[in-house]
Amino acid sequence: MQYVESQHRITIRDAEKLITIVLRPTIKNRLSQLVEQGLLARYGKGRGTWYSKPVKQRRMVDAF
Repeated sequence: MQYVESQHRITIRDAEKLITIVLRPTIKNRLSQLVEQGLLARYGKGRGTWYSKPVKQRRMVDAF
């Protein structure tokens, strides 16, 4: 989540570079869990998929 805070988005490839001890399917599953919990939003499909904070949360953070 710190990476998303600073870069405003993350891809599975970005996460693979940051988290080298976890396999790609596990990273994909965890990102999907974060989407289900409403902590991240998924944009795009396939190779172009990226994740960021949902628009509602970003607006609240930008206000401060």
